Amino acid sequence: MRTILSAAAIALAASPVVAQPQCAPRPIVVEALAQKFGEHRIGMGIQNGARVVEVFVNAETGSFTVLSTSLAGLSCIVAGGEGWSPDPLPVEGQAL
Repeated sequence: MRTILSAAAIALAASPVVAQPQCAPRPIVVEALAQKFGEHRIGMGIQNGARVVEVFVNAETGSFTVLSTSLAGLSCIVAGGEGWSPDPLPVEGQAL
């Protein structure tokens, strides 16, 4: 029994901790992104007809946040970071 408990303790200690997404009603998250980080939406898209995915950026600092919102209006931060750099739009006929 002691061996099983020791093995379980080692396995749990060695397993990576998975961070839970930070979620709240969309208006609260959007206001927090603007107030705390100066981030504003630069683009959006629909994921599988069930979620809205948005990218918020602070053009001066380069911070960014990717937000995923359910049809019920619950938004979760799924990614964020620093060093956002917008790519210029491709010119027709130009290779990507």
